[in-house]
Amino acid sequence: MLMKKLFDWKYFYLQAGMILALLLNFLPAQAEYIITTEVGMGTNGYSGDEGVATIAQISRPHGITLDSLGNLYFADMDNYCIRKIDTNGIITTIAGNGIDGYSGDGGGATAASIRGAYGIAVDSHGNLYFADFFDHRVRKIDIDGIITTIAGNGIQGYSGDNDLASLAQLNKPQGMIVDNEGNLYIADSGNQRIRKIDNDGIITTIAGDGITHEVAFGMEGPILAGIYGGDTGKATAAQLNNPTSVAIDSLGYLYIADTDNNRIRQIDTNGIITTVLGNDMSLNHPTGIAIDTSDNLYIVDSKNHRILKRDTSGIVTTLAGNGMEGYGGDNGNALQAIFHSPEGIVVDGNNLYIADTGNHRIRLLMQVPHLPTLGKANAIDGMGDSISNTATFAGGTSSNEGDYQNPVELDSSENVDIFSRITVDPGHIGRRGDIVVYIAHKKSSLAEEETFYMLDNEGDIIPWDEDLSNLVGFKEDILFKSEQWLQIDAASMIPGLLRVFLGYRLRSGIVVSSVQSLDMTINYSNTNGVGIDAENNDISTYANFVGSVAISGEESEESEESIVVNQANKISINFTIKVDPYHIGQSADIIMVGIYKVKDTTVFYVRDGNKVPWKIWNGDFSNLAIAQTDIQLPKRLKVSVFEGDFVPGQVIFYVGYRLNNYGDIFYSGKPLSFLVE
Repeated sequence: MLMKKLFDWKYFYLQAGMILALLLNFLPAQAEYIITTEVGMGTNGYSGDEGVATIAQISRPHGITLDSLGNLYFADMDNYCIRKIDTNGIITTIAGNGIDGYSGDGGGATAASIRGAYGIAVDSHGNLYFADFFDHRVRKIDIDGIITTIAGNGIQGYSGDNDLASLAQLNKPQGMIVDNEGNLYIADSGNQRIRKIDNDGIITTIAGDGITHEVAFGMEGPILAGIYGGDTGKATAAQLNNPTSVAIDSLGYLYIADTDNNRIRQIDTNGIITTVLGNDMSLNHPTGIAIDTSDNLYIVDSKNHRILKRDTSGIVTTLAGNGMEGYGGDNGNALQAIFHSPEGIVVDGNNLYIADTGNHRIRLLMQVPHLPTLGKANAIDGMGDSISNTATFAGGTSSNEGDYQNPVELDSSENVDIFSRITVDPGHIGRRGDIVVYIAHKKSSLAEEETFYMLDNEGDIIPWDEDLSNLVGFKEDILFKSEQWLQIDAASMIPGLLRVFLGYRLRSGIVVSSVQSLDMTINYSNTNGVGIDAENNDISTYANFVGSVAISGEESEESEESIVVNQANKISINFTIKVDPYHIGQSADIIMVGIYKVKDTTVFYVRDGNKVPWKIWNGDFSNLAIAQTDIQLPKRLKVSVFEGDFVPGQVIFYVGYRLNNYGDIFYSGKPLSFLVE
């Protein structure tokens, strides 16, 4: 067969039924980062909630932050709201009703009015803080979604030090950061100061003496600006000019984006201020700053439309941006990317998220990893004859970000990332074609049969008959550059010996592919799902279900053993479902069953999403009500089961899903159980 000329398929194994979500990236050699857009379609507006963040509309995003779970939050300033992107890439609004104003304290944050959110920060408990710039306040959204004002009385000005922050006056607050002790630092930009709110809610000034000078005269009177001075002295006696962002390193040193002075300043633990960057006039309106776990400093050089890095030796490099104003460069070398007045930045491991404000987008800088070599390539022409070529491949698989290896042995519960580089044959550069991915699978080393698949342009695995003329492209109509970068997020895996082969196909019919594969052994050890078919026969499944109880004001607790709660507690019940790989993408209904035991009485309930929330159930699976209907199953799914309180007794919850095509039901073999006293 032609297949034998393309690959040596001896002992090639790859998973069947696995669904891969892939992202293709291109960049020249020597790039440290590649760039993509993670949020926003680039059109100024408001839309997209409950959908994929990349096709949402946002408006001039500013501050940006991450919580400990990897959820991304940003200030959608001109939409007067705060929005969240969860780890599945789904966008929602968590604060702000879209009306320019100030209201809502003490109620749900989504019903509140916001005048202009700028800086944003999250503490270790999951509380979120944002600067309401035009209202001269700092507001808080607690873990229950309740909004309050913690700083600023709404009157523009400067006052209140050494008293409750809620009574103080602020003047256009911007960037914020929370330290490890829970202290909140605020760039009080209009007051030319940095202020601190301690755990008792007391506000003080830690940098800036507030000295200003008149730079112009407007309709409302003189326009004032700060000045520059005070280095090597006490920070409280120093002069700042429109500080917009703050960050803290591992030693407790505070860094300030002294924006209109075009400098980055540092305050040590003795309160002494110095300039660490910008004395050479290299910066132009630096705004967002962030620090990684190694104390490297990252700077949004806004009017230069670049992202910079200052390492711990003081060496400054450009990571992204070619200095032009506009939009461009996605899926390529970040050094060639084009930004439009970016503002905010946050570090996520080895990667960076950027609020590309003028482009109405959030963009991701992803660090290019070191990759094991996969060697040279095989190539055949459209007639199936071998031809010479000089293409090479590199790639690896990682469950720990940045550590790519080949081969690997992994558990299905691990988040698996595949990264590959194709160095294109020089004779193929500038020609058009498709990226192709070939797949084969054996369930074990003892299995004799192997099955072949290919990846289509939706990222789905479909059967392949090994005929090259029937190949489909994963990424189609690509203009080939010298290097092609391919990142594969293995969205779901099943047990087996796996190998992935990468390649490309030119319009002339030439197919070039890796000789060596990306090899994985996938073990499935973390499953507790139970399955039954429409005739009530037991069926096996790789689905896994984890339930948790969250008591208001406390962190959630998973259900390894029975949990005890007080009847006065308000609790919320949630389940995280790791969907069986064979079911991803299928349509299903979500099912929720509750069991309440008190003394000798046991009552079964089922949640009905279309009628009363919970109704009594007779235990007959054919009579199950549907909690959520027609869900397209993702890799992981988090469902909210119950919020409220209980009378004393034993409470048990099961959650599952029923496939609409077959009627098979899969549910939690280990229920969530807790005792109410």
